Amino acid sequence: MLKILLVINHPEEWNQLLPFNAFIHTLKPNYSKVIAAVQYNGYIVISEADVLICEKENNFFKYPKMLDTSKREDDLFLEKCVNFCCEKYGVENLDIFSWRETKYNNGVVNVNNIVDFYKKSFEYVKKYLELGKTIKPTIKTFDFIKNKYGDLFKENTFILLTRNFSNKAPIHNTENSLPNLEKLLSHLTENKINIINIGFPPKSYNIDKNYLEINDNLTQDELISLFYLSNGVLTAADAGGFLTHFGSNVDFYILNEEWSIRHEDLKITLLDSKINNNTYNLMNKSDQEILNTLRKNGKPQISDFSNPKTFYFVEEN
Repeated sequence: MLKILLVINHPEEWNQLLPFNAFIHTLKPNYSKVIAAVQYNGYIVISEADVLICEKENNFFKYPKMLDTSKREDDLFLEKCVNFCCEKYGVENLDIFSWRETKYNNGVVNVNNIVDFYKKSFEYVKKYLELGKTIKPTIKTFDFIKNKYGDLFKENTFILLTRNFSNKAPIHNTENSLPNLEKLLSHLTENKINIINIGFPPKSYNIDKNYLEINDNLTQDELISLFYLSNGVLTAADAGGFLTHFGSNVDFYILNEEWSIRHEDLKITLLDSKINNNTYNLMNKSDQEILNTLRKNGKPQISDFSNPKTFYFVEEN
């Protein structure tokens, strides 16, 4: 009889959710059930697990606030998840694997070797996307988001992802990575392209028409549901969140070079990996060329949904 697999990972970098999920995919054929520990706001990305164990948001788990702090690990959360599964399923019926090193397992990636850490992360994601795997919202969440925000999405509406953190790698904030973005947005909106700028928090711009900003405490399920309401997603690719967002089941329009290409020891691109969505590289394109690309290729996104998961919530501190 096959054992149950428990996979755990610190609730830290948002960019590690999709690599963690891709890792789970490689293990799951050998087990009767897969249980994964994950921060609640990112649960939808762990699509390869059958059961999810979360800790509802408290002061530590508040997203996106948590991303803007220096400490994003919680050993107690992992210990609670392991203890919960041992009591529920029996320790003899469990195998425990970690994405990064914990006291339970040596892990797959080494946080002390940054090249190894990100090389393995991007390689796992690349192989996962090449299989045609993407992350999809649940229909329940999509219906909720459509009811709440649907009236904002008109014809030719695209989502723009921006960032404006105070402490977390401000070098990758939108004002630095895309310094000419306001000029582009003005050109697009003046030519009847509707832009909805979403960020955590978003970088704000003074644009009067065909432009809105959403600064909400969204789960990734809710964010991808918003993607589904659009004609596609514009984003920078030089910051960690790109790795998770790009795995969504929607078309992407990439505004600058991937961080994984810029890094001389990695040289891994994901842009050619997705096989069931369209990806458009807009780097070094003129404002008019970008407008033409959006007009030609923007389209309603495919409404394909993921099955709901079984959730367990460990007790909060």
